[in-house]
Amino acid sequence: MTLPGKLCVGILEEDNPLKSYFRFKPLLISQEDGYIPFSSAEPFPESGCLRIVPDKNESGHFKARMRRIGRYALLDLRAHPGENDKIRPNKNYRLDPGENNAYIVYSDVVIEPPAGMLYEILDRAAPEDSAHMALTMPLPGTQHVLFRAEDGVCPTLWRAAPMEGVDGAVELSREDTAVLPENGAETRLGGFAGEETCVLLAAPGASLLETVTPLASPAQPMAAVAAVNVPSVEAPPPEIREISKPRLSARAQAIALQTGLNPRRSRSLQEIIDDKWRRSRIDQLGHPIPGEATGMPVESPVEHAVSALRAAWRVEEARPTLTEAVAELDGLGAAGRQRSEARADEAQTRRLNEIEAQRLRLLNEVGALEARRADARERLLEDVRRENERKLSESERKLEAIRADIAACEERAQGARTALAEAESAYAEAEKRLAARAVESNALRFLRSPAVNVPTDAALPSAGELISDVRTRLAASGVPLAHDQAVTLLAALTLSPVTVLCGSPFAPKGELAQALASALGLQGRFLRLTHFRRQEATLESLLADEANPAPAILLLEDCNASGRAPHTDGLIARLAAECAPARPTRLLLTARDEGTPLPTELLDAAFLIRLEPEAADTPWHDDKEPPAKMEFAVSREALAHIFRPHPEAVSEEAADRMARLRAALGERGVRLSRRTLDAVWNFCAAAAPLLRDHSPLQALDIALARRALPAVLSAAPLEALKALPEMVADLEECRKLLESPLPIF
Repeated sequence: MTLPGKLCVGILEEDNPLKSYFRFKPLLISQEDGYIPFSSAEPFPESGCLRIVPDKNESGHFKARMRRIGRYALLDLRAHPGENDKIRPNKNYRLDPGENNAYIVYSDVVIEPPAGMLYEILDRAAPEDSAHMALTMPLPGTQHVLFRAEDGVCPTLWRAAPMEGVDGAVELSREDTAVLPENGAETRLGGFAGEETCVLLAAPGASLLETVTPLASPAQPMAAVAAVNVPSVEAPPPEIREISKPRLSARAQAIALQTGLNPRRSRSLQEIIDDKWRRSRIDQLGHPIPGEATGMPVESPVEHAVSALRAAWRVEEARPTLTEAVAELDGLGAAGRQRSEARADEAQTRRLNEIEAQRLRLLNEVGALEARRADARERLLEDVRRENERKLSESERKLEAIRADIAACEERAQGARTALAEAESAYAEAEKRLAARAVESNALRFLRSPAVNVPTDAALPSAGELISDVRTRLAASGVPLAHDQAVTLLAALTLSPVTVLCGSPFAPKGELAQALASALGLQGRFLRLTHFRRQEATLESLLADEANPAPAILLLEDCNASGRAPHTDGLIARLAAECAPARPTRLLLTARDEGTPLPTELLDAAFLIRLEPEAADTPWHDDKEPPAKMEFAVSREALAHIFRPHPEAVSEEAADRMARLRAALGERGVRLSRRTLDAVWNFCAAAAPLLRDHSPLQALDIALARRALPAVLSAAPLEALKALPEMVADLEECRKLLESPLPIF
């Protein structure tokens, strides 16, 4: 649908400033009795607009004229009644994806609204005591705007212009021209983004500006002239309407005061040149000089009065009389006060405008800083989000890899459990068949034999004899021990139900246990636990045989190995509970330094003896013959007699050192159990008299390092662990233990 022969009111927009593309959106159609909304926008898709293209006659000033028109424009097609004269289909509508206007219109029919036709109304009250003001608001669509009044629209016109140096601020100045609001009507015009603006629109063919009343013609009666109140000066012709004159600057006003018909004032250069040219032409033609050129000039009464006043003021005697005469003039004081107040108001207004401009400038800078701060914050948040996403994705990849490893391990473990079940089933079946055959062949006693009764020596050996024999047999077995080391090992075996032999994989832990059992003559009472299910009967018989005078020794090697059987922890706990101090069975455990940490409950009930690997300077081969098998075993009574506690062996120095250590540990929240305290005292009381190279205080050092310190290291808090080296600075064995690797938590 086109608009032939119509006058349309709409809005003009530069939708692409880079390419200088303009478009027009029709809003109102002019009719004889007013304006009607433009509601036939179906042929204009998307935004309901027409693309404006430059006419061939204004291609040079197309952009400047379109930008000068402003927001509101007229589409005048009254001189082009044809349907396709000025509005035609847009060939780029389907080809250019950025073009959403189906029709084009030539720019020569898009014109600026005439003066007095349309003014934008600001939805705020007009100030009564100010001629200049600045507001933070969007720039209005018309050069002149109106303010609201209590009863409608204020008729005073205000000129609107953007404030220099401040974004988003508008400078307003009051005009001397007024409008007639009753000649128009308020109308809401919508924009491209859906916003609405209130404007005062004149009726078709009318103007909102006040018109100047014409002079009466000769034929007009004087009564009619009096009725219209004609001014005394000559008025312009009736067809000339008064338009608002732009406000002159101070420089323009000074120049205007210097020009005119008064020869006493300066004239412009052009006036002087024209006057001389005119005089030369008159002289050449022989015309006489006009009388007004040689007559007396017109002098202003104000200038005459000022000149007279200055001349009288030069006479000092006349100044009092002149002052009294001037003061007696009617209204002079009020005029002076009014002029002073006007100057003060102008200065105050000028100062307020400067403050407002500064405030708007500061607000603009604050807004820019906030925008930059928001941008920087967004960039930082984006960097943090990217870093978190990277870490999260990396963690998810690691988690997936761990889950895959766990699934593979579970699959292997399931296969191992299945194989173990099958092996146990096959073993049970084979055991049943073997047991049946053993019953028939009377061989069952070889498979499940009871505990062997080892004969013991009726005579109780002395401490020196026992220690010397044990050292000799241990050295013959390839595990030599010093005298004090042998005393410590035998005392731990006698006084404690559980003893842990720890060290590196090359330390002779298992060899020492077997050699000790052989040195004590307990080969028949020694059980090395390797296949628990097969040795269960023998183990039960050893644990149940409490009447035998010879002690029984159980050996479990590598109790903290990473690949140990699942039932090892339960077996250790059971054996530690069965091997009480009063019972004849003793449990020896070997542990690796780099193995699984030993539990605190086990360390609190056992002696922990560290063994070092064999020295590098030991002979490569020893030609000594192996010791002969002992005929008699060492009885429990002999061991208890030799390593019985002697209270007098615990010196006051050792007791005082023990008390100070307990107090220091107690300050850091560490308490030694009663079982540990009794074991340390029994060791000091039993082993101190037998030690050769160590004093009673050093015996306490050995007892603490072997019995108390491992449990403290396993369960003490971090603060106590940090202070522990200072607590045991004078205890050599304890310091060595702190520097050695231990299988503890």
